[in-house]
Amino acid sequence: MQKTQNHIPVEEAIKRLKAEVIAQDWRLSPKRAAGLEEAFQCLRQHFKTRKAVQAMLIMAGSVLEHIRKRNGKPPETIDFLKEAMAHIVNLYEDLDDEPGREKTVFDTLFKRFQNLKQRIKNPGQPEDKAAAPFPALEPEEQPQAELSPAVGPRRQGPDDESVQVELLIAELQKALEKAGEAGSAIRIMLAEALHTEPARETPPPRSLKAGAEAAAAENSKLISAKPLTPPPARPCPATDLRELVINGTRLALPAECVALSQRLKPPIMRRCLSQNQLPLKYLSGFMRKLAPRLKSRLSELKERKLKKLSLPLIIPRGLELSARPDKEATTCMIISHENWHGVLACSEVSPENCRMTEFAKQRNGDIAGIGYIDDERQVMVLDALQILKREGFLLLAD
Repeated sequence: MQKTQNHIPVEEAIKRLKAEVIAQDWRLSPKRAAGLEEAFQCLRQHFKTRKAVQAMLIMAGSVLEHIRKRNGKPPETIDFLKEAMAHIVNLYEDLDDEPGREKTVFDTLFKRFQNLKQRIKNPGQPEDKAAAPFPALEPEEQPQAELSPAVGPRRQGPDDESVQVELLIAELQKALEKAGEAGSAIRIMLAEALHTEPARETPPPRSLKAGAEAAAAENSKLISAKPLTPPPARPCPATDLRELVINGTRLALPAECVALSQRLKPPIMRRCLSQNQLPLKYLSGFMRKLAPRLKSRLSELKERKLKKLSLPLIIPRGLELSARPDKEATTCMIISHENWHGVLACSEVSPENCRMTEFAKQRNGDIAGIGYIDDERQVMVLDALQILKREGFLLLAD
């Protein structure tokens, strides 16, 4: 029987969804809501290679959170959640490998989601009759009575319906951001369903080989480009930089982006390089809490959540940079910019900051330009935000 990290069997997760789909009493207690969230988490792990089902689980999770916060108002949110769960169960139990079926189901459900947002915004608007009917699990398991809106002592949400719409959208976006590697593919699917062009985004590499190939392709483009004459250095506000060495190239990035820098044992470092990610549990230890040592918004997370989190290893791109991770790396540096986070594997990290007083803008891949240190040294400065938005992990602290 397949289990995930939280030791919930997939069959148990499906049973929970079935029970809630056919339940006629929809007073969503905290225990039942927590059970559904646990089931969604289990199924997202089980369907991690099926992006359409992942997207449906994310939409269902965001609507579940909306139901909990708004006491099940409007009732259409409950209808949507039951419909989404029924689709997921049917796709899990379906033995027919029908090409394109998952995409078709996703498109139908997403149109229902769009219709739901309009119903929240305009309560008096008639329901879209063109939407697909409620799917059945089995003929004998269809609900026989009308759904009851959730009731309970939960706090009421804003009276302004437009605010509720924005909250629902924000909850879906927050769930997408937590989707990690699947987030980019799911956002593209959502954009296709809306017939709009998604914002260009490069998803984090799934493997070390994929990351190296992508970086190599990018670097080959940079090499073939005509080199530009660097502009003269100009005075800039005094900026603290942290210097590091990756594959023999000395680089620097703003010190405020460095959340933590720590040496790892060689076996652990090799494991991180092979998996192309750093589980933060490696930075912690017995009687050694991680959160107080971090200097970014990661410190706002609870210790138990931090230890379950893994951040992607990032390979900087540029004309003078290697497309492969540093095999001599001994130190992992966590870099953060607001809610974006990632890890650089370095063979050397300066123990102290240096101060940049002049800067010559010279864009070269992830290199923003040349920084001039107050003792007249020069160093290539990385654009931390560009790196993180391309390969980093977007996480919002609760």
